[in-house]
Amino acid sequence: MKKALIAALLVFAPPCAAMEKNSGMLEVFAADSEATSEEIAAVERAAWIANNVKNSDCFREFMAGRKLIETNGRTPDEVAAHLQSIAGAVPVSFYFRCLTASQKCNSPTAAIAYRQPPDPAVFFNRAYYDVTSADFDIYELAGSLAHEALGHSLGGYDHAFDWTPDRDFSVPYSISGASSRNGDAFQHCRQTLGYSD
Repeated sequence: MKKALIAALLVFAPPCAAMEKNSGMLEVFAADSEATSEEIAAVERAAWIANNVKNSDCFREFMAGRKLIETNGRTPDEVAAHLQSIAGAVPVSFYFRCLTASQKCNSPTAAIAYRQPPDPAVFFNRAYYDVTSADFDIYELAGSLAHEALGHSLGGYDHAFDWTPDRDFSVPYSISGASSRNGDAFQHCRQTLGYSD
């Protein structure tokens, strides 16, 4: 995938009553020469939302009170504090790979986003995140960005590649992406922080 920086580093640190004084900020920048202006704007907004959620009391309380696995030796309270202290920049790119098998798609994927460690870049699948679609959910993009960027790239947490009953309790899936049955911080805090549909 051809990569070129096409936007200046963007910092999202809006004043918000939910944010703590010493909280770190996630920064994102477009690293995809093929990204559209709509995709760049969506990633900017998603980072703004991700910072508001991760720096909220709601997020801290959810993570600190959750049974977590693969915590790199940290307690849930230490994980919550660590996640809220994280600051750093993550490049973001978009790609397309179909989600459903058809005559035009003989190699579908279930992946909506991925990384290729040790590269911190996050790749979002346009087949899932069509930012021009009427049903596009910016909050869901923010949750995926938080899962990949805060949970993995900057946070250094991991989880099993294949689904297991416990994977929802890994740090990245506890941030966002867990099943509705087990919940995650982004699901839990959505209404509390005013990001309802």
